[in-house]
Amino acid sequence: MKNQGISTSCALIDAGYFSEANLSLLLEAGIFFLIRMLARLVMYRGIVGGM
Repeated sequence: MKNQGISTSCALIDAGYFSEANLSLLLEAGIFFLIRMLARLVMYRGIVGGM
């Protein structure tokens, strides 16, 4: 978004963009975000399995 000149403080992101690199960039930029995780990810199963 920054490369496109878009200044933002929050983002709603499609699951296709879920990656460790993208999450790190969002956190480093201080952007609050909501992103859907793919159900096949180990991290997802760990979170949902603990509910």
